[in-house]
Amino acid sequence: MKKNEIMEKKKLSDGSYLFKIYNPEVAKNSYAGNFVIVIAKDGSERIPLTIMEYTDEWISIVIQPIGFSTKEICFLEEKDCFSGIMGPLGKKIENKKYGTILFVAGGIGIAPVIPQMMEFKKTDNKIILIHGARDGEHIILEKESKKYTDNYIICTDDGSMGKKGLVTNAMKELIESGEKIDHIVTIGPLIMMKFVSDLSKNYSIPTTASLNTIMLDGTGMCGSCRVEYDGEVKFACVDGPDMDAHKINFDVLLRRNARFKSLELVNGEKK
Repeated sequence: MKKNEIMEKKKLSDGSYLFKIYNPEVAKNSYAGNFVIVIAKDGSERIPLTIMEYTDEWISIVIQPIGFSTKEICFLEEKDCFSGIMGPLGKKIENKKYGTILFVAGGIGIAPVIPQMMEFKKTDNKIILIHGARDGEHIILEKESKKYTDNYIICTDDGSMGKKGLVTNAMKELIESGEKIDHIVTIGPLIMMKFVSDLSKNYSIPTTASLNTIMLDGTGMCGSCRVEYDGEVKFACVDGPDMDAHKINFDVLLRRNARFKSLELVNGEKK
């Protein structure tokens, strides 16, 4: 088998794709919290993607085809090879026994949550997962998630699966039921992570947020993933992507992230 060869490609219910890629060098050094830079073919854009699963021989990633570059990746098929895969990059999670860890995932954010749940389960933590999406079709990777959870709660905006409502509603209900939460990890859209962070702060529960969605070049050179963190400038790709949510200035981050939204290109046209 060739290096960077696609061993498996699977379309998920939300339209995203799971790729299993052969690369022993990257795989054997991977751990929860790491990401890779993938290049579809020579001259293609560098795309940072969180590693979902890893063995001694292969890694898996999940990618949503939104713009030109992500769609270019999703055109690849089994037996094709990525032009380049660099990594693992980013800081590994600090795996220790907290007690009960609540994971709050939004949509495709479940992909980087899965390796963290897997590793934290190895240190005898109780794992609770709240996974939110706009509808049932956007709840993905259920089978993989259930392997590592003691309590799996699904929320959808339209009520087509699980509880109807926001993840923060389910989170508040869980905490106020008397469930002792020792740590929270949230991964998903920035606005969701902001409200999860705000709520957890009210209950004085330490919280980690992953800022993988704002990364671009993955090395700290471009500066696109800079974040105001505890009054200082940090970079998600080299200082994270997992960071103390209560130290992140989400308001500044959201404003900056929306600044060029009208200029984003999809298939060469304005979004």
